[in-house]
Amino acid sequence: EADDVAGAVVELAELGGSVALAVGDLVEHVLHGGGELVGHLAREVLLQQPDGLFAHFFLERTGRTYGHGWGRGQGWALLGLLDVLEQLPEGHPEEARLRAALVRLVDALVRTQEPDGHWPTPIADRASFHETSTASFAAAGLARGVALGLLDASVRAVADRAWHASLASVRADGSTVGVSTALWASTTPSHYAGAPVGLQVPWGAGPFLVATRAQLDTDATPRPTRSER
Repeated sequence: EADDVAGAVVELAELGGSVALAVGDLVEHVLHGGGELVGHLAREVLLQQPDGLFAHFFLERTGRTYGHGWGRGQGWALLGLLDVLEQLPEGHPEEARLRAALVRLVDALVRTQEPDGHWPTPIADRASFHETSTASFAAAGLARGVALGLLDASVRAVADRAWHASLASVRADGSTVGVSTALWASTTPSHYAGAPVGLQVPWGAGPFLVATRAQLDTDATPRPTRSER
């Protein structure tokens, strides 16, 4: 599924301390060694659709993809691509393919952002609810991509709108609004648009915290781009 790589790397890294260092060592070993993680992510890019958005999963027995444009799933794909590209040695055989996938995804997010800074779920269904965690993912990933020199500076305006939308979805007590339940793979489109909303879950608070960190990093000393490292 499109969220596999990002889920494993991001969730572990967010635990902090020695676990984050261990994950960093693991990623570095894989990227500079056998390249299994990069190969896995490159295969996941096959879930990307012609419009740049990712499907949720591929079902082998039907030969089709499903869950096109699941909002939060785009966030997982965005962070997963950034995680790998940030560490990927320049000139790696998969670099061009992964960078192209990143740009296509970001172009789709820029094109489909709603005036309030959010995205519907599914993104193509503008009448569906606005999954607030998608804005958090986008605020974090787009700002980070610009800072790394992987995305055009104009994307920053989209990241800022997403950040303000994300910030508005957090109450004074720290609870979040507009976050849907865990969405298992489903071949039924209404499964995504009809997801129960209003839960206090890690995939609501977590992306907001990642977005907050991205904002703090952006306001502080700019991080070195890939070409400057």
